Amino acid sequence: MTQLVWRTDSCLPRFTGRSEVNAVHLLELKNAAVVDFNAIAAKMEETSDRALAEMIALGGQIDCRAANVTNLERLVDQIRHRIEVLEEQQA
Repeated sequence: MTQLVWRTDSCLPRFTGRSEVNAVHLLELKNAAVVDFNAIAAKMEETSDRALAEMIALGGQIDCRAANVTNLERLVDQIRHRIEVLEEQQA
């Protein structure tokens, strides 16, 4: 007689010993495979949603840092211009 062994990491049955596979076993195997594929699809969707959220957050950080660099460049230009004006006044 066939014994079904269920593993904790998968709902797919594992046959041990001498196995006589009949239609009921194949139906159980098909149903278990569908459950496994549905679980994989759900995890993939969850993971892709999380990755998209992280990418959007990273994009926001990059935009913020780019704005900071632009502001810093503008301030350095203003300081450089002020130094030039002061040098001209002393000359």
